[in-house]
Amino acid sequence: MESGDPTVLGSKWDNSLYIAAGNDPFILIEKAVAAAAQLSGGAQQRQDKQQPDSLNWFGWCTWDAYYSKVSARGLHEGLKTLSDGNTPAKLLIIDDGWQCTDVDVPLREPLTSRMVMIEEMRESMEATQDEFIDAELKWLARSAKDLPPSSSAGSALQNLSADEEVPEKEFEGLPRLKSSLNIKSKPKTKHQKGTYRRGRAHGKAAAPSSNDSRVLTAAPTTIFGSASFDLDLSETPLSLDSIDEQPKGVVTVAEGSVLAPSKEQEERYLAESAAVSGRRQPFDRGQGGNGVSGGRSNGGAAPRDSEDEGQQQGAPLERVGGSGNGQGGWEGPGATGSRRSASNTLAKQSAQEQAAARLQEPLPEEPQGYSLMWLVSALTQRLLGGLLGLLEAAFLKFYQYVVDPAEPGTWPIRFFTWAATGPIKSQLLEFYASSGDFTRRLTSVKANGKFSSPSAGAQDYWTEEPERLGDVVASLRQLWGVKHIYCWHGLAAYWSGVAPGKDEEGVAKYDARIMYAIPTPGLAEVEPSMNWNPSVVAGIGVVADPALLYQDMHSYLASSGITGVKVDCQAGVGLIGSALGGGPAVAQQYHLALEESIKQHFPSNDCINCMCHSTENFYRFSDTAVARVSDDFYPRDPASSSPHIAACSYNSLLMGVLIQPDWDMFHSNHEAAGLHAAARAVSGASVYVSDKPGQHDFAILKQLVLSDGSVLRGLLPGRPTLDCLFLDPLRDNHTLLKVWNVNKYSGVVGVFNIQGSSWSRTRRQFIIHDTSPPQLATVVKPADIPLFSTSLPPQGNTASSPGSDGQASSQSSSCRGAAAEFAVYSNVTGHMCVLGLHDEVLVSLAGGTSAVVTVAPVLQHQGIRAAAVGLSNMLNSGGAVLSCSLHSPSQSESLPGNGRSSSCQLDLVVKGHGTLLMYSNASPSSVHVHSCNLPFEYDDQSGRLTVSLNGEHLQQDVTVVW
Repeated sequence: MESGDPTVLGSKWDNSLYIAAGNDPFILIEKAVAAAAQLSGGAQQRQDKQQPDSLNWFGWCTWDAYYSKVSARGLHEGLKTLSDGNTPAKLLIIDDGWQCTDVDVPLREPLTSRMVMIEEMRESMEATQDEFIDAELKWLARSAKDLPPSSSAGSALQNLSADEEVPEKEFEGLPRLKSSLNIKSKPKTKHQKGTYRRGRAHGKAAAPSSNDSRVLTAAPTTIFGSASFDLDLSETPLSLDSIDEQPKGVVTVAEGSVLAPSKEQEERYLAESAAVSGRRQPFDRGQGGNGVSGGRSNGGAAPRDSEDEGQQQGAPLERVGGSGNGQGGWEGPGATGSRRSASNTLAKQSAQEQAAARLQEPLPEEPQGYSLMWLVSALTQRLLGGLLGLLEAAFLKFYQYVVDPAEPGTWPIRFFTWAATGPIKSQLLEFYASSGDFTRRLTSVKANGKFSSPSAGAQDYWTEEPERLGDVVASLRQLWGVKHIYCWHGLAAYWSGVAPGKDEEGVAKYDARIMYAIPTPGLAEVEPSMNWNPSVVAGIGVVADPALLYQDMHSYLASSGITGVKVDCQAGVGLIGSALGGGPAVAQQYHLALEESIKQHFPSNDCINCMCHSTENFYRFSDTAVARVSDDFYPRDPASSSPHIAACSYNSLLMGVLIQPDWDMFHSNHEAAGLHAAARAVSGASVYVSDKPGQHDFAILKQLVLSDGSVLRGLLPGRPTLDCLFLDPLRDNHTLLKVWNVNKYSGVVGVFNIQGSSWSRTRRQFIIHDTSPPQLATVVKPADIPLFSTSLPPQGNTASSPGSDGQASSQSSSCRGAAAEFAVYSNVTGHMCVLGLHDEVLVSLAGGTSAVVTVAPVLQHQGIRAAAVGLSNMLNSGGAVLSCSLHSPSQSESLPGNGRSSSCQLDLVVKGHGTLLMYSNASPSSVHVHSCNLPFEYDDQSGRLTVSLNGEHLQQDVTVVW
């Protein structure tokens, strides 16, 4: 037992162990976890919390699609391609990359060790410096891509190793979006690409923050015809209140809005731009990374780059429009592009005056062609960069194969701990700063330049424009009908907390102090790499009052139209308790403030807790109702897919008592997509993907998502069946994992062959221990769903959800008691049969495959036995049946098509289109949807009854008459 603070000691604990016994492990676990939560943190049970509506809608998360390069333009790209496939995302999670962050001041413009060797040649080699950087990063990225993303080194280098996977140019599959925004792009120059990947060009000044009050330059621009147009929102704001539901495939944008300026606005702009034509202003480039933070400014303009100094005086200029990243400017031979000032919502007149002053500066000379000196310099830079990259790659291999798998307390661990906190600490900090985001700190609660307009792109991280997150959100709602939009942030605001006020004026009010984490002995034993974790080496910026931080951040997000937050890296806060009373004490302070802020700013309880498995976090979810129950989904690590599913299902046993488990994102276009799709179908969790735009498998998505963007979600947390609780479905070579859940009328069991890969405790990463796992078989029976054994719906009249109170209302049926039979359907074989409670059906699966088995109670009335299985084209077929009632009509009714009275009828409410599968012991006389006759097919041998449902309405009333 550890407090996390050496000064917080104790010798006696009154409530440290809970022991109970009983016949039902699910009930025992529920009582135990609820009791522990009340003693440790006060979290309410799941059923007592408000469940957010976002759980019921299909979502898209930006993380794997863009990583920290996410931008407003990228959001449109991802939502558009999903909408075009008729699986529209109604939940959008804007993951890491929207905030203003930076590394500490000493790391912003360092003369790093890798640059010292060429410092004497800096003046002559300045123009070719990117050759050095690109060569180094090429070798480093190659080595990083070989690291398992789940390992400590792979996690630290995830952004770098995935850098080549993230598109850096405009996505080309956007005909509708491009026609709405009229966006044209020009490619980044070599220098711009190198600067972005590196984080910042050596020796360059940073651009002002996109939230700096001194910034007075023009708003981002889009193209209309051959001229650039200013997205001036001061006169024609895009209101969240004026968004209308758009028909599928049609986008209507009001004239004069952000996305479609009026003719008068365009004419006004053309007149203004004519006043400054024929001139070129110097290009201002700022810092890289995932956002823009404060830096030196000169009246709103960054100093000119030395790159401009070699441009030729009087070179011919060509007017070019704003690119997809929101830029417009002038271009000449070798020019990188520039911005011009027009109207601005902050200070229109001041912006024009500053632009006019800058336009008077002389144009620098432009080099003509490549000189021999330049070629020699470039070759030297590339050789030196490649050599350094090779050395770094070799170091990574040493770390991967010697340090990372070493046992706690052995010489590699002791040596690297000593080196990381001593001789190589500064180099390690520079390495962390240049290869990832884990040492960055929050510099403003507002969005960065990539959200300065609805068309701002990833290149706009250096923009000087003020953020316009509210307008970005409004455009997303108007074009794609998104219902719920979440923004990511850390429990400490960002990975390394908040920047100290002495460094960043924008966050000075929070009085952040750098606290250096000290892993507890228990944590260091389980994960030795925590001894040189970025939070240990760089520290975490801890604010004096988390409530003030959350108040400002969440009120800003809510006012911008954001409806919820994903709060990540929660376990990291507990690490800094070594000087603050211990991790549990610090976590309590943060969670009390977070829960209160969520309640105030996101009243629908829209919050996803993430990386929060430590009990100091988990037991303090007093009101928030959703939490991740696994490590990340790692699309580039094949060994992680099966353990991910196992972790989610088994962790839901404990965590599902207090929260609705979140099983994280997955990719629909992935080798394990079918496995993960089936897992999400039975999980009861949100269903969301992180596909790159245009890289979707709609055949899989359409088995999960309806045309309105809703999903057929189970009502409870998906958990392993009783016969799987104490077996190992990853490594024992004979167990298939079974996960059960319930719908409003039926139950469902997912079956998974996930043998072959697992988490290695010795190597501390996911490994594949069997490349050809065998085909395995198991049995599924209705009794696998515990609620069918204890609280069954009645045989007659109305069947309600077995997941609610176990009781179903009955109006006038004489047939009472527990259901004796169940219709059981497998989505893999398409076979349906009728079983008793303990009867079995065999399921056989090859390695890496799955099956979903739907179990529907058979209702009986006046000799008719019937069951509604659901939509057979959906993975969770039974989730489509919202109600089911078998009964005699209250009075004699004349039915369409036959003119006679029915003796028995089955009334259903079904959501979705496709094939409705039912069981009946007798052929019906007719089937009606909204009083209209429908053709049906019936098989006397199996009792299989099918009806095709389509039409205008997604939710339909179906009546089957005997």
